Amino acid sequence: MKIDGLFFGLRHRRDAYIKTYTGDYTKDDLPEGFDLVFLSAIIHSNPLETNQQLIKKCFKALNNKGQIIIQDWIMNDERTEPTTGAIFAINMLVGTDGGDCFTEQEVSDMLTTAGFKQIQRKELDAGLSQIIAQKM
Repeated sequence: MKIDGLFFGLRHRRDAYIKTYTGDYTKDDLPEGFDLVFLSAIIHSNPLETNQQLIKKCFKALNNKGQIIIQDWIMNDERTEPTTGAIFAINMLVGTDGGDCFTEQEVSDMLTTAGFKQIQRKELDAGLSQIIAQKM
């Protein structure tokens, strides 16, 4: 899968292409009708249960064949790698109410429970990963 994005030259017409919504994803429903939901550096701030509810809301917000991309530190099963994620998980333990850096299996389970299919992982720089899944 390849997604290319370019916002160069949209300075004067940005509002024609990009809409923003305000709200609290822990309380509010998400708007619907999207082809892509991108959660970057979101899930590590929340406990597993909050993330499960958020991912279910994302599934509902997507059109059929829409995709979700979760970008975060995705940990190995032992929660020791990537090292940056392991260190950051300590920060989440101290600084949030249940935040954590989740394993690939935990993220896949959340996505599967919400109804997503075709789950795949893409490695990025600095220990970050993307988990990509599709609404069928």
